[in-house]
Amino acid sequence: MIQETSTEVKSLDAELEKAQAEIDKLEAKLVVVDNLEKEAKAEFERSNITSVFFALSSSQLTEDAMQTLYRWKLDLERANTKFNYSIIVYASADRTGSSKLNDKLRVARAESVKSFLVKLGANGSNIQVVTQQPPYNAIENLDRRAVVGVVVK
Repeated sequence: MIQETSTEVKSLDAELEKAQAEIDKLEAKLVVVDNLEKEAKAEFERSNITSVFFALSSSQLTEDAMQTLYRWKLDLERANTKFNYSIIVYASADRTGSSKLNDKLRVARAESVKSFLVKLGANGSNIQVVTQQPPYNAIENLDRRAVVGVVVK
């Protein structure tokens, strides 16, 4: 009786070891899948970014800017992704105006981009606007832009 029980325990232990080995293999595969998903999300974000430029002291989208945003939005729709993402608009202004004026200008530029994207069918509540001024660039027209991208949630 004791020997039968000992044999059953050994058999169960062997099955448990096999099951644990299978679990370890599956967990290793999950790590690989998680890493691939993280990289896919990062690549989706990197590949869906654009910039539009504004005239000095202006928040009005130029025809070129509208075409750029239209093509960007179209490409984003064509991506047909399963990722849950939001659109983010970073707006800036150069240092030629006062701080107060530039604050208003960045908001107006961001809202101009957001409004246009909404007209193109984007969900306005899914568009985040960032108007904090990054450090100025050496080239003034780089600071007269809005950068538009996506952030995977």
